[in-house]
Amino acid sequence: MSASSAMLEFENLDKLKQYTDKKIAEISAELGEILRRVDVLHSTIEVKKKFLEALSIKGQEKPYEGIALGGEIYLMVDPPAESLVSLYESLSENLNRKLTSYRNLKNALSKIPSTPELQVSATLILDNDIPKYIIIKTSK
Repeated sequence: MSASSAMLEFENLDKLKQYTDKKIAEISAELGEILRRVDVLHSTIEVKKKFLEALSIKGQEKPYEGIALGGEIYLMVDPPAESLVSLYESLSENLNRKLTSYRNLKNALSKIPSTPELQVSATLILDNDIPKYIIIKTSK
């Protein structure tokens, strides 16, 4: 498993379902914030583009990648809006994948029968912060 993998223990299926609902709400809120930022940046880019066109000035075409600090870490100092849009759109794609995964988990959990007579605990295995496995342990 990767560095962002985890094993989460739940005393019963209801707790796992509550966790899943909470994660869906959190990811949806985060995704909404990212999409709002992208909209604002698109507006900023459009205004800048129209302003430069009015002055007959060609905008900067060179992409901005930032300064590599080591590994996969980059420092971006005052990046242009176009670079931020690209970064945020990549984030939103990742969040959409994660959200879809948690919605699929919720759907899968709804198909697992639970009865008060049979006590079960559940373990959720995450890989890259995405649900991968549900392990159910039964006890009498």
